[in-house]
Amino acid sequence: MKKIPLLSIILTGFFLTLFFYNVYLPVNRFSMVIKSIDIKKGMALMEIARLLKDEGLIRDGLSFVALADGKGDSRKIQAGEYLLSPSMSTAQILKKLENGESEKSCFTIPEGYNLFQIAELLSTKGFVSKKRFLSLTKDKGFLIGLGIQAETAEGYLFPETYCVSKGAATEEIIEMMVSELNKVLPQERVGNSGLSVYQLLTLASIIEKETGCVKEKTLVSAVFHNRLKAGIPLCSCPTVIYALLPDFDGNLKKKDLEIASPYNTYKHRGLPPGPIASPGFSSIKAAIYPAPSDYLYFVSMNNGRHKFSRTLSEHHQATYKYQSGR
Repeated sequence: MKKIPLLSIILTGFFLTLFFYNVYLPVNRFSMVIKSIDIKKGMALMEIARLLKDEGLIRDGLSFVALADGKGDSRKIQAGEYLLSPSMSTAQILKKLENGESEKSCFTIPEGYNLFQIAELLSTKGFVSKKRFLSLTKDKGFLIGLGIQAETAEGYLFPETYCVSKGAATEEIIEMMVSELNKVLPQERVGNSGLSVYQLLTLASIIEKETGCVKEKTLVSAVFHNRLKAGIPLCSCPTVIYALLPDFDGNLKKKDLEIASPYNTYKHRGLPPGPIASPGFSSIKAAIYPAPSDYLYFVSMNNGRHKFSRTLSEHHQATYKYQSGR
């Protein structure tokens, strides 16, 4: 048996001890310092090691790299903003980076918000660049990757509260919202509605904008389903308003109802080309399950509710009663 030189054994022991020291013993176990470290997407492993070393969080960058590589996949480190301390060992820090235990920030997308409003909200809160967000929501290649066969992501960004790591990529935020829609959309029931997913979201978005009263949504849905079957224009003001975006001033005028746009449901029969906002679950459900009703009309009673009618004569009377004083 070939003898291993004593010097090799000593050197091996030395380097193993040094590695153990660098990896499993904190820089300062009694430190009370907490540092915010921003790990950006795409950063190289050595670049991360250098950042941690410069911040005094680890002793040796090579030991960090060796530990990460030795665990099989150095790409596991997740981007985000992390709170780290010199009282943590290199192994603890690496585990936190790989588990994505970063600081989270939350935002809420209200029901009925359109792409412009969502972009403005996220931009104001510092989550995205408004220009970048709107560009991605119209990027066909990106949308196809998300399973969206449409011109834009309008209607696919589900209104909900989301928590993401600080510095999360715009793509990641959009993917998260689309994924949430796929979770709540009852795929097995969509076919029973007689509408495609895209048509369903389009109808649900109109319902969302027409009424905020959950109890009324199935009736509003019934009106639109009945009109679609009868070939009667939907005559929905929210679709006209969408056609005027982003320049709508908040005051819908009579002349606006003459606008030459496929979203003008006063001029064009059937559904508009696509969704006009992000519908909530109650509106999606109402679009699938309209109330069993033969109503064809509804008008606002100026109290958050609507008066529904079966005939044009009844509708004219209701309009005169509730709208003549406006």
